Amino acid sequence: MSGAVEIYEQTASSRRKLTTNYYPILARAVAALRSDSEQTRDEIYERARDTLVNQLKMVNPPLSGADVAAEMWALEAAIARVSPASSPSKRTETAAVREGVTPDRTARKVVAISSAAARDGVAKAESVRNEASGEPSTQRGLSVRAARLARTIAILIAIILSVAVGYSTVGGFDVVYSENRGWILLALQQMIISFFVIAFPPLYLVSLLRRRTRLRAAGLGKRLVRSFAANNARPNDLQQTAQKLDDHALQWSYFLPDHTPQAKSVAGAELERRGIPHEHFANWSPAGEELAVPPAIDGTITSARFRALKIRKALWFSLFRWSAFVLATIIAASIVLGFLEAIPIPSNETFADFNRWLNEPGIPRVIFYTILIFWMTSPLMVGFLYRGRALRVLLLRPFGERRMTRALRRFVPEYLGTEGYVFTLSDPNYKPNLLFDTLLMVPIQSFNILVTYLLGPLLRNSIRICSVRNERKFRKLQEFLLRKFRPSVWSFLCGGQAFNIRSTDKWWRSCLQLLMHSCDVLVIDLSKTKAGTGWEFDQLRLRCLHSRCLFVAGDLADVKAVFDAHFADEEPPLVHLYGKTGKLADPRSFEEHIQSIIEPAIAGWNHGLPQPAPPSLLT
Repeated sequence: MSGAVEIYEQTASSRRKLTTNYYPILARAVAALRSDSEQTRDEIYERARDTLVNQLKMVNPPLSGADVAAEMWALEAAIARVSPASSPSKRTETAAVREGVTPDRTARKVVAISSAAARDGVAKAESVRNEASGEPSTQRGLSVRAARLARTIAILIAIILSVAVGYSTVGGFDVVYSENRGWILLALQQMIISFFVIAFPPLYLVSLLRRRTRLRAAGLGKRLVRSFAANNARPNDLQQTAQKLDDHALQWSYFLPDHTPQAKSVAGAELERRGIPHEHFANWSPAGEELAVPPAIDGTITSARFRALKIRKALWFSLFRWSAFVLATIIAASIVLGFLEAIPIPSNETFADFNRWLNEPGIPRVIFYTILIFWMTSPLMVGFLYRGRALRVLLLRPFGERRMTRALRRFVPEYLGTEGYVFTLSDPNYKPNLLFDTLLMVPIQSFNILVTYLLGPLLRNSIRICSVRNERKFRKLQEFLLRKFRPSVWSFLCGGQAFNIRSTDKWWRSCLQLLMHSCDVLVIDLSKTKAGTGWEFDQLRLRCLHSRCLFVAGDLADVKAVFDAHFADEEPPLVHLYGKTGKLADPRSFEEHIQSIIEPAIAGWNHGLPQPAPPSLLT
């Protein structure tokens, strides 16, 4: 056994307190690098060391030398795990010694461990941990270069095959060189359809593998233990499985709602046998770095550029909404005219003349087809151009308030949907429109696309993205947060309305914890206090997410009660008021406030690091 693992085991056995898991943070930062090189990785590692030193210096009461050494060792072990083949750092002492955090002799010994020994120890420790807990290895998955190459090959093959399909549709060069030009439209139509049919499956598969690779790199792999979730598992099998898991995997096993009560009791007994108090794992929940999904951002962007894109997208949607209204009016008028033509009344000739006027070549027909093409292509163009250029916004609101939810549904598209993708949990008042869902079930080919394109921007329907009832659906939600094209298209079609997530009573807290750490802005509605309001405030404090919070309310009477209950010993936050129509009382103050939250998030994207936040009290 190497010196690194031996000293770690001695430190852990004396304290029985788990150190912070720095691997997901470093893995997300490395995965977000545009140019992955040894130099850029070293810059991230140096920045992480300096940040950790500054955080350790601010801890009150001060940590002991052994605690400082354990944290520094955990960071170095995470660095060795992310870059196992990188050259060791030239400095044998970390910034802890250089910046004034002076641990004792044991701490200096741990800090000065060579990277070779650390890699050896980490490899052995991680092999056991991965085998028992199912945590993925960094060597698995689809890299950025491999994904780009696979997409290029798939597109080239699709182009070649679609051209072949178009040629076979025409029938040969004799038709091409003939005077008849009707084959052009037919061949073009067949080529476009063939291209999408051939290219879509491999491109979707590559995107799926790439998303799962990024999730594994961020430490967001599968946590479910099959034997713990089985109802017919034998007690001896449960005990043997629990003995193979490390402390952290056991705490996850005790936390997951999918595991049976019998399995949780076995996991708890094993944790107590290892010296961990019951209060520690009974109230345990995953830390932020184990929940946060990496931002789905491409490249760097400035705040001014982000605001300009936001304004252009809002203008584009306004034009798209008017085009949908015009087309819906024309379709409704055509249906009415067709019905009236079938009725034997004297004015039928007038209707027939009107229909012929619409079908004849000229300015009306040119305008109609221009609007039609703009309406059909706008969602796809916006989805492609604005993918990876949006924030994530979480809306925390009280459930069961119909009047207040009606105002919120107007407030969200106008003030939050323009900033990015808004997420909220579903309830009977904030869910997909019943008329919209009913029309989508009509068994007519392509009718659902017509309904989505026409009624989506007019009704601003809230789209349900996931129904979380088990761990598999929970990971589906994580995958959706990493998507780029689909959320961009859906958000544009619904006019920036919030995506809603339905969850069971066992999973709603986990969904909110995931969204709290994965979203850049947290909007809390204080119009009404419910049973979950106190839990949400406790989580925001424990996870030190107050810097991302923005408070709104529709009624000041309940806000004062919230201040008395949750902000009695501190200065109450700024609350932005909105009316029954969803209009803000002071839009300029709200815009300045949300910009102060957005700018640090954009700075984090540009540096390839998550949004800065104080160290969590959960770790």
